Amino acid sequence: MSPSETNTGMAGAAGIRFDLADFEVMDIALGQMPELRQCAQWLKRLRTAGLGFPLTSANTLAPVFAADGEPVALYLHDAWFPIRNESDFVGRVYMALLRCRHERNLRRVHSVAPVVLIRASQLTESASNQPIGVAA
Repeated sequence: MSPSETNTGMAGAAGIRFDLADFEVMDIALGQMPELRQCAQWLKRLRTAGLGFPLTSANTLAPVFAADGEPVALYLHDAWFPIRNESDFVGRVYMALLRCRHERNLRRVHSVAPVVLIRASQLTESASNQPIGVAA
């Protein structure tokens, strides 16, 4: 891959460069944001699968996401294609991952039974009109 396919704009814009000796620094930084670590793993799989750029649809990314339980490919909008380089890939997959997790959390919140708050004075047995736990 040429440099234009790998690091387009991101490192140069910040003026920060890393080399192999900085691996531990990057590992510590990625440890603070698990989502970016996951994106780095997917980029590694993308390279291993030999998929070239431009990527034209989420369907071409099946080998990248196949081993994970998160349906991230479903959240890669058609408007985000083509993906022209690795920087585009990480940025768009990161947004898709955040959306995927947000939707999952919404489903989890809405699947929980609503909590009903009642006052202690409402805790009576209907037949005897005695408070619960009090002998008649």
